[in-house]
Amino acid sequence: MPTSLKTIFRLGVSFGLLFRSLGPLPAQASLNISVSHYQLPNGLQVILSEDFTLPLVSVAVTYKAGSLHDPPGKAGLAYLLENLMFLGSHNVGQMQHIGYVTRTGGTLNAATMQDRTFFYQTVPSNQLALVLWLESDRMNSLQITPTKVESAKKELTAELRRRHTESPFLKAFFHFDQMLFPDEAGNRPIIGFEENIRAITFEDVAAFHRQHYGPQNAVLSITGNFNALYLRELVSRYFETIPRNGDSRPSPVPPVYEKSSGTETVPAAGVPSPAVFLGFRFPSVRQDDEYGLALIDYLLCRGNTSRLVQKAVKRERLANQLSGSLEKRSGLTAYRIFATNNNAALARQCADAVHGELARLRSYFVSEEELNRAKNLWRKDRLDRLSSLAERALYLSEQLLDSGQPRNPSVEMSRVMDVTPLEIAGLMNRYFTRDNCLVLYILK
Repeated sequence: MPTSLKTIFRLGVSFGLLFRSLGPLPAQASLNISVSHYQLPNGLQVILSEDFTLPLVSVAVTYKAGSLHDPPGKAGLAYLLENLMFLGSHNVGQMQHIGYVTRTGGTLNAATMQDRTFFYQTVPSNQLALVLWLESDRMNSLQITPTKVESAKKELTAELRRRHTESPFLKAFFHFDQMLFPDEAGNRPIIGFEENIRAITFEDVAAFHRQHYGPQNAVLSITGNFNALYLRELVSRYFETIPRNGDSRPSPVPPVYEKSSGTETVPAAGVPSPAVFLGFRFPSVRQDDEYGLALIDYLLCRGNTSRLVQKAVKRERLANQLSGSLEKRSGLTAYRIFATNNNAALARQCADAVHGELARLRSYFVSEEELNRAKNLWRKDRLDRLSSLAERALYLSEQLLDSGQPRNPSVEMSRVMDVTPLEIAGLMNRYFTRDNCLVLYILK
């Protein structure tokens, strides 16, 4: 989506009263979300989730196309096409999609990820037909021209330069991506490199759109206040006649990754302070493992009470700030820890402190009190996300793409609430070990 409009829509709904007790409440008591799913003859997957709390609806269209699908040497192509999706279709002029939505009092956004690109908007319920028409028109008849492609390339190059100026550690993040995700498709940045952006041609964009933006490669997710029977008629009217794209190609086959360890040091040119990255690969994650890994993220790095923040930032002052993230990319799940430090000695001490805390979690069961605190924080974040109709639409789309069905969030919540200290210890000993740790020091 054009840079100036990359903002996130959220409804101001608070669930804080649910989390005052230390012990977790039953997950089913916190959620009551209806979900239905069907498929049109042209292959478009449709998810409906009714919510009559407010007179609003959110419509999300997710295409199974992201940076993993960029051709070699053309990183940034999927991101470029995201911007082009706002530059006009057969019945909608350049940037008019945005104007139509904002004039209703609605909001909209879009984003490109490694394996998908999504577009979503939230509007008053009586504007649902308008949004479905807008989305169907650009799915069916996006107008791509050489002039539009060149204009989008210039905007994307300017955005890339801006990001490097505003985020001095961005180059270091790209470097660590290449260590953690050794496959070229997995470590290329979503926004691309300048030389890659310059190499993209009109023919590249047209071919990418032809291959990945057909209805059989998309998910339409609608949440909010609507009449389901009437909505099915609207979906059929606007989307069923869009032809399947005959040029679609399957997603790249993910490479086989192995556990790996190693340490690199690079000069800290242009960054405000030294820093350290630690990364752990999970080559063969089972679905049941994902629930425990989500809680390990909270135990280690989420919030001021998390173990690594308490140890490295609060108590021992080894790091100025520390964060962690669980990532899926190119068939690999991994965990990344990033910390900034005042000097090189503290960066190395910080890495040692992280390993020491990981060893404690491998050797001793986490207490029920600490685990319940992590579960409550995870549940609060999940409910906060699901309180937004737009985020709920995206969540259901993600579930469908990741697991083959748009599972009710209560299923995931129930499973996370059931994770035991034994499961945590097992995952820590399986994955969070020194022989499976990649380290990058950014030192002056």
